[in-house]
Amino acid sequence: MAYSRYLLNELLAAYGREHSRYGGGFENRTRFLTEVVQKIHAYVPSLCLSVRLSGFDGIPFPYGFGFAKDSPLDIDLTELIVVIRRLLLLGCSLFNVTAGNPRQKPHLGRPYDRRLPGSQFPDEHPLIGVKRLLNITKGLQKHFPNVPFVGTGYSWLRQFFPYVGAAVIENNEASMIGLGRSSFAYPDVPRDLVEQGYMDVNKVCLTCSRCSELLRNGSHSGCVTRDKEIYEKEYRKIKVNE
Repeated sequence: MAYSRYLLNELLAAYGREHSRYGGGFENRTRFLTEVVQKIHAYVPSLCLSVRLSGFDGIPFPYGFGFAKDSPLDIDLTELIVVIRRLLLLGCSLFNVTAGNPRQKPHLGRPYDRRLPGSQFPDEHPLIGVKRLLNITKGLQKHFPNVPFVGTGYSWLRQFFPYVGAAVIENNEASMIGLGRSSFAYPDVPRDLVEQGYMDVNKVCLTCSRCSELLRNGSHSGCVTRDKEIYEKEYRKIKVNE
């Protein structure tokens, strides 16, 4: 069974690579990540090192990371906590944690309203996915209260994300709120919230997944809905080539 993922995260779940220095046991599975961090820190010691990790791949053991081995439907952050502890000792000072496999389980990391071509609609409401992402960050932030974690999973909430984010920050369940794909659609969110106190509902991300389609097809990624002059042309190109 093969899954296409990001290399650093894939190696964390390389349980089956028993004869590799980068697979099998925990020490080997985390070796490449720690070696990369060590080399960056040695080359630029003054750099603020940040790491984005998957806390839960959505692929049962022995193919995914973040599952309880004896209960494949339950998230288990035990190994991730050890990884973060080691990365702190190596000089990392900021973390962002997501979930899911972009190819196999894209809805876990990016809850959406429109599925990606070739994928299935998940058997859960997007809010369940949002809650899962918030809970993963919450669990880590509570375990490492003095370490800054950037919260993930807010784009699907559209204009309501600031209220959820404010509650999360107030309850010390994350240190900062991060926005990913929604920044393609509405890059001025921080300024509008500071200057106006609210968001323009006509600019928010619609979680249509078209920016992900552009990315998957090797095109420049952006918001097809809100920035049509540029990205609708790019989107039409990939549809013609399919």
